Amino acid sequence: MWFLWLSENKVVELDDERKAPCITTDISGCNEIIQDGVNGRVIPPRDENILYETMKWFYDHRNGEVKEMARRARSMIMERYEQHKVWEAFLKEYRSLNNK
Repeated sequence: MWFLWLSENKVVELDDERKAPCITTDISGCNEIIQDGVNGRVIPPRDENILYETMKWFYDHRNGEVKEMARRARSMIMERYEQHKVWEAFLKEYRSLNNK
């Protein structure tokens, strides 16, 4: 389970590095990186109607609000996360799991 969380969280982080706003679900990790309406949208998990509406909103607003979210995405990641600190935290967690 921890690996799944790590993988999903890394995808969100990589998307922010591309200066692209994200749509993510309201789960631990992803919702800490994406601030709803600032650098993406946070939606409830397993709700295909909300996912569709959010994707449609992104398309309809691609030249306005979505571009502004994209502009903020990379700077927010750079301000909030230094890669070496993130990897050190992952390594520490991994080692603690291996010692159990």
